[in-house]
Amino acid sequence: MRWPIALTAIVVASLLALALACGGGEQQVSGPRLLLKGDTFDLGSVPPGEERPVAVPFENGGTAPLTVEITSVRPAPRSPCGCGVQDFSVDRPQVAPGEKGNLVFTLKGPEGAKGMKDTMLVDLKTNDPDRTQRTITIKYKIE
Repeated sequence: MRWPIALTAIVVASLLALALACGGGEQQVSGPRLLLKGDTFDLGSVPPGEERPVAVPFENGGTAPLTVEITSVRPAPRSPCGCGVQDFSVDRPQVAPGEKGNLVFTLKGPEGAKGMKDTMLVDLKTNDPDRTQRTITIKYKIE
């Protein structure tokens, strides 16, 4: 059975409209939205006794200003040390829609800890209505 061209066009257009209505197309989400590339970040390595600033980028994927705050940085369970994060901040605590910011950590490799791998949990507080609290993991190695 062959369908007339007009009927085929109507069916295709209807299926496309249905896919877009069900979230098949790109839509900007209403309100602020914290976008991170995962929940675990490898921050590389730091030599013993040296401080090194590192950043974890984030983006506001919503339609309203996003606020981000680091509320705590703590050792992960069974972490060997949990002592290498000397300081932490958010370089842009409020980010406009479509803009980017960074979670900034100052790492310091403890003396005598060469070769150690450390893991820390970072607690975030945001005004993203879907995730007002979020915990990410950062990992690093003492060279």
